[in-house]
Order: sequence, then C-alpha cells, then structure tokens
Amino acid sequence: MGHLLALWAFATDQPATFGRLASAYGVYSAVVLAEPPGGGERGLFCTRAVAAGEPLLAVPWQLCLVDEDEPGDDSLESVWEQQSDAAARPARDVRLAAQLLAQLAGDGGDGGGDAAELSRFWREWSAMLPPAAACAHPMTLPDALLEELQHAPLAEAGRRQRRRLLRLLASAPASSDGQRAWATAMCSSRPFRLPARAEGRGGRTAFVPFLDMANHAASPNCEALISYGGTATHAALFSGFGFAPAESRSDRLEPLPAGLAPLSGAALKRTLAARPPEASPALLEAALLSLPLRRGPSAGEPSEHAAASALLAWLADTSSDFATSEAQDEATLVGMEGEPAHDPRFAAVVRYRLSRKRLCRLVAEVLEAHRREHLPAAQRP
Repeated sequence: MGHLLALWAFATDQPATFGRLASAYGVYSAVVLAEPPGGGERGLFCTRAVAAGEPLLAVPWQLCLVDEDEPGDDSLESVWEQQSDAAARPARDVRLAAQLLAQLAGDGGDGGGDAAELSRFWREWSAMLPPAAACAHPMTLPDALLEELQHAPLAEAGRRQRRRLLRLLASAPASSDGQRAWATAMCSSRPFRLPARAEGRGGRTAFVPFLDMANHAASPNCEALISYGGTATHAALFSGFGFAPAESRSDRLEPLPAGLAPLSGAALKRTLAARPPEASPALLEAALLSLPLRRGPSAGEPSEHAAASALLAWLADTSSDFATSEAQDEATLVGMEGEPAHDPRFAAVVRYRLSRKRLCRLVAEVLEAHRREHLPAAQRP
C-alpha cells in the first residue's frame, strides 16, 4: 500500500513483534510475518515444508474477539447496493468493534489478571494493524476521497456505513469518530465466519490475531494464503476491504435498472466473432456477464439495435461520474510511485476507479459493435 505502509511496518518492527507475541501467548506457528522476495505486501510465509492439511497456526481461543449472531442482526450483505438508509441495526462488525475499542481503552485494567493481560495483548496487536491513514474502506474515507472514487453509489454507501457505525458505537470508548470507523473497518474485513456451535444456533465470527495477517489468493504457494471467495465484484470488495484487483472475471457493473431489454446471447456471440474486442479473457467475461442476456434467437435487427442503444444510454449515464480519463488515472498512479509520502488511500481509490473505467469502456465497445452489426436496413448507408 505504498511507502507510508512500508515505513509504518519498519518502524513497528512487525516481524519481530509477531514472533515475540506468538511465543509469549502460546501460539503454535509454522509461519513468519515477512515481505515477499522483491518487496510487496507483508504476509505469512512458511518456515518449512508442510503437508496438505497440516496446521500452520494454532491461536488460543481466549485471545480472539468473538461475536455470536443475534436475531434481527443486519445481514451486512450488498451494503453498497442499498438505495436508502435502513434502521441502524447492530451486527457482528460493530459488536466486534466495540470489543476492540474496549480492549484498546484498557477496560480490563492495567493490573494483573486475565482481563488485563488480554487488554495488553490487543494494545500491542493493534499496532500491527493498518493505521487509519492507510485504510481505504469507504466508511473510513473523508468526503473528498469518497468523491475521488467517481462512483456515486459506492461513495454514498460509504457515508451510510459511517452514519450507521457512529450511531451504534456512540458510547464506545474511543478518542474520535475516526477511531470508531477504523475499528469497524478492522472488524468487518479481518475476522472469520465460523459455523454455528449447535443446530438452531446462529453463526459466530472471530477476530483471530496472527491468522488475520494472511493475504488472499486463490492458489496457494510458499506464502500461507486465504481465499476471500471468487465471486465478489470490485465494488463489493472495495466496500468491504478497501481494495480491488486490477481486473477479475467476477467483476460486474452495478445492477441494471428494471425495464432494459436483454440482448440475444446467440446474436451477441455472432457479433463477437465478427468484431472481436481486444481484452483479456477475464475482463471480457466480466463485461459480457454485466449485460442482460437471454437464450434463444434474436427477435430481429431492430430489436437488437434498440436494446444495445438503450444499454449504451444507460452506460453513458452511469459513467457520468468519471471526472478523469483512464490515461490520467494511469499517470496519477505512476506519479505516486515516485512520491515517498503519497497517500495510500488515494492510490487505492484511483486503482478502484481505473478498474471500473476499463470495464465500462469494454462494455461500451461490445455494445457499440453489437449495435453496428444490427443496424436496421433502413439506416444503413
């Protein structure tokens, strides 16, 4: 996440702290916290060869922050797609954030006993977490950076998330609203969902220290990785985790409004054969699955032309938030690479909006090609 994070990691001597805390608190660990060869994101790397299914980390349960689902909890699903404020309902994210803030405030006391020891542990562990100045979760971003997303629905979702958490955590011990937002961001993106303990009981969520340092990827290698799942869109990933990849086959444009006519899948296949776009397979799949498609033959050129034209008009409206071009965003990212003090949050925002622009451009290219292929005879030159 840039030079700021590198300085923060170096200043706190995180690898040594990881090993010291693991030893002090009875954590079994076959991994170390380190940067990958050549530099990059810190992560967990195996210290020896391990067999499939062999434990890499075993963290005492009493070190974890744990929450059990309750009836009436907010589902926390598709937060960025909601169109209006719902009642501020509690859920695992704010309850875990309240626990984290209580530990940081030393509610367990500074003397002896298990409660005081747990508070001391979490105060040390919190120094290992990304600081607020490096978090790009929408709920933590100021309005100026939310506007830089150039995606109004996602920016408004960030504001809704922040209003909700500030209402629910109003009495939580914190030095500022920014700390409340930071704690919620940590407790919405780093914990793990666990199965229910018994039939008929709700699920559980645990913020598991040490394990929360694992990075994400679909394919394992010498770095110990976890999977975030392969079906989240970029907007959903950015909403929940404050980052998005450059491209993925799971990305989609936001849900289409009702009433837009679908394209014939068979007709679109012929268009792609006649006018193949220049794009990676992953980005092309994301673009095609962002469109409304139906099985069966085309209803005719006028129908396909009209449907593609309506979708292009919607896409132009959706893209109206774009205040900068792809080339400008690419130049911004290149420029930040040479700035030691660049804001990693702004870099994450620019990477997100650039990925969305690339998807929108490809969808527009596909629709324009389809419209030309199905130009009604009366309109042909």
